[in-house]
Formats: sequence, structure tokens, C-alpha cells
Amino acid sequence: MKLTEADAKTLGGVIRRQREGLGMSRSKLSHAIGRDPSSIQAYEQGGKKVYGTWIVANPQEEVLEAIAKALLTTPEALLDEAGLSEDSETAGSEAEALAASGVRAVNISG
Repeated sequence: MKLTEADAKTLGGVIRRQREGLGMSRSKLSHAIGRDPSSIQAYEQGGKKVYGTWIVANPQEEVLEAIAKALLTTPEALLDEAGLSEDSETAGSEAEALAASGVRAVNISG
């Protein structure tokens, strides 16, 4: 998965909220997935600085699956909450295409 810096930070925020919602420490999550706590911190912050350069955290598919499992959810649910699932990307693309064409949505409910 290749994320932009903004998307990585958004996904990281979702992971952090899920972890904190379960009352789980970074250390406990890192132990559950077999990673160093600094890796969890990098995923939650969307990356880390290495020699002054920001490196975007792009978790491998199996790492995201392990994180999701430890957080009692699915990778798809994490991505969806972050607005990064294929469905949300398709919906966003369709809305952008409609807006670009001049079509406007109007709320007609009560």
C-alpha cells in the first residue's frame, strides 16, 4: 500500500484511536504484532524523521492485517474509517467528477 503523507497520518490517527479505545498501550500492540513500539509510533504518526527527512509510514498488508486483528477489527474497517477504502475512493472520485462537470447535489429531504 502506497500512502501519501496526509493519508498515512489519517490512517495513523484511526489506529491510535482504536488502540486507545481498547485501553491498549503501544507496547502491548507492538508485542501483539511482533514489532518494535517505535514502529507503532511511526504508523500512528504517519511516518518518522530520518536524518531530518520525513519518511511516510506505509504499513505492509500483513502488518496492517496484524494491527487490525490486535485491535479487534479488520484492515478494511481501518481503511474505511480513514476514508481510504476502495469504496470511499470511488465515492470521492465520483463526487469530484460530478463537481467538475458542474452537477450539484441538492438536499431535498425535510
